[in-house]
Amino acid sequence: MRSDPGGSNESEPASEPDEFDSLVLDDDFVSAGIPEASLEPHERALPPTMRPRPAKRPQPTEADHPLRGWADAGFGHPGRVRSVGIALIVVMVMVASVVLTGLLHIAPLGAAATGAGGPLPPATDFAAADDTFPPRLAGLTRSTPLGTCFDVPATADVPRASVTPCANPHRYELVAFEQLTGRADQYPAASYWTGVVYPQCRLDLARYLGRASDQWPVTLTASAFTPSRESWVQGDRTVYCVADRQPSVGGSVRYAGTATVHSA
Repeated sequence: MRSDPGGSNESEPASEPDEFDSLVLDDDFVSAGIPEASLEPHERALPPTMRPRPAKRPQPTEADHPLRGWADAGFGHPGRVRSVGIALIVVMVMVASVVLTGLLHIAPLGAAATGAGGPLPPATDFAAADDTFPPRLAGLTRSTPLGTCFDVPATADVPRASVTPCANPHRYELVAFEQLTGRADQYPAASYWTGVVYPQCRLDLARYLGRASDQWPVTLTASAFTPSRESWVQGDRTVYCVADRQPSVGGSVRYAGTATVHSA
């Protein structure tokens, strides 16, 4: 209790505790010359319930960070992603077409070269009973790979292909198969072989080489081994189209030189 000059003797209420009384400045902080505590130490001195909430950082806008064309807001749109995928597929198809075109030019595997385009037109003229034809070549089948090199010994009673590595001297190289049709009792006449089959084998060889016939060496011709009359009756309809080189030389005809060609 104390006397009040104004006549009031009421007790003075106790003062509230100062919330900064617990704030202690260490010697390093004082010697650094900082006049007042930074916000972070001050906030740590406050009770948890009195600490201010941190202010939210403003979100960056497009004006602050302009987006690049490939990373704009619509880049991930499903329609745009689909368009990019279609464009990539188109480019891949174009590249594959160019590569396949080059491969077909070097070693054609098209319908005409493999006989996959269907059988040749049937014959309309047929051999007479007394017409003679060469016997069927043995040793080749439809599973024989194109590019197989071989010879046919002339001394054999039945001609048979003698397969040899293409690096060795040889006369023949298999370039295509062709398939024929016809009744067993209607063996095609000679005009069919010379007018239909042999010209087709010539086209097959041109595709196999990737060069027109006027660019072939003079030693190179197209030939064919056809079904015999006897094998025709038994259902044989396969023609083996071959490259025929005389004299025999080593190496595949696909890599033969073209310096000497047929005269125009």
